Amino acid sequence: MTTVIALTNRKSLYLPDAIASLNNLTGWERLVIVDDSGDDAWRDELGWHYPDAEIVPVAQEPAGYTRAMHVVWFMARQTGGPIFFLEEDFTIDRPVSIADLKALLDADVTLAQVALQRQAWYRVEKSHGLIGAQKRRGHQFTDHGTHLTHTACFTGNPCLIPERTFTVDWPGGTWTEDAMTDRLTANGMRFAYFGHDGDEYVTHHGRKRAESSHGY
Repeated sequence: MTTVIALTNRKSLYLPDAIASLNNLTGWERLVIVDDSGDDAWRDELGWHYPDAEIVPVAQEPAGYTRAMHVVWFMARQTGGPIFFLEEDFTIDRPVSIADLKALLDADVTLAQVALQRQAWYRVEKSHGLIGAQKRRGHQFTDHGTHLTHTACFTGNPCLIPERTFTVDWPGGTWTEDAMTDRLTANGMRFAYFGHDGDEYVTHHGRKRAESSHGY
């Protein structure tokens, strides 16, 4: 069975809905909440609401996305095996089986993750679709029937990440998803989206990056 690592920094704004949506995800048994709120009282409340979860603070003060991802990586390495990663401002809106995602990772050792598609969010995506927008930037996608493979980007959207990916250190600095993409592709790895083009399984509810703080 798989561990879910949920990353949160905005207290009760999004997290309860994200965790409730895990009812649509089968094949997991352990929940780790990596909390970057910097609020001990809130962490105590989290422990009360989710007594079976492990609450892991990032720092005594809000530390930002990069440091939080370093903690996610540390916890994943401690856990071993595949990790389902869930940021707080997403919900899983259709039934998903971790076994189906893991089968894809097991069948192709070049895959660094299998991500679930969200709705179009940015302006270019609303015009051309999530994957269509990436194609316009010159990225190629291969449709395997059950999933699409590509080298466009490693994404922090809800995804299953195999143990092999965590052997590559999460970068420092800013725009670290882009830097992680470069590190993984330099190691000969690729990425996958589950389903066909436009096959949405999750909804993004959060504010755009420019409207939030600490790099989220």
